[in-house]
Amino acid sequence: MNLRSFWRGEFSPRAWQRLSLLLILQFQGMLWTAWFLRSPHVAESTPFRNVISTLGQGRMDGNTGAWMFDCAFCTFALLLIPWHLHLARRVSHVSKGVGKALVVVGFISLIGVACVAIFDEQQMGPVSKTVSQVMHGLGAITAFGGHCIGAFLSWYIFASIYARTPGDSRGLMAHPVKLLVSVLAMVPPLVLLCMPQLYEAGNHLTGAALPEFVWRLPFWQWSLMVTLMLWLYSMSRWYPDTLTPHPEPATSNA
Repeated sequence: MNLRSFWRGEFSPRAWQRLSLLLILQFQGMLWTAWFLRSPHVAESTPFRNVISTLGQGRMDGNTGAWMFDCAFCTFALLLIPWHLHLARRVSHVSKGVGKALVVVGFISLIGVACVAIFDEQQMGPVSKTVSQVMHGLGAITAFGGHCIGAFLSWYIFASIYARTPGDSRGLMAHPVKLLVSVLAMVPPLVLLCMPQLYEAGNHLTGAALPEFVWRLPFWQWSLMVTLMLWLYSMSRWYPDTLTPHPEPATSNA
């Protein structure tokens, strides 16, 4: 496999799985490095107290970790290009329309990931603080939302093909429920991020049954990030190698 094939998503399912693991290790590793290199004023940047973007603030104020945060998101966005193209190629074998939609949704998501890195919600040269905050917010929305849309679209294709596959051939495919678990895991944090008024209601209903930090926005934002990592791995692990309407049963060479 040459570099051109890699960036176009033209590689084997095994390579896709390795790329998924690389993405998780790269992003999580660099994000934790950013946390260890953080400045004192972001000492409490944890999944329970601050949003993820806190690690990327203060680049021009001596926060070394913020530069690592930028590298983490930019590298992640670049490596996601072949990941999304490979997924779209698989889905296009069944539905060219959904395959094209996944490319569009995927690249919008990647632009959002890049915007999260580039705009740190502080004034940056000719860009005002207001513009930086707006771009950062839009980037976070499109990065999270786009990947969630892509997850449900890809699962829908998988499940619909499985439903039309003859029973004696289904053993050649993973059951859609396996992938559905990782997709549905995104729903609670996504809903709570979109409807923050549920925090107070949830805290009232559970009382002291759950820790107080559970009803904070940062906890659910970090939770959504973790579930997206789970989805990345699940896709490469359980998505069919060859997605066709009616997979042929295995034949014996004996």
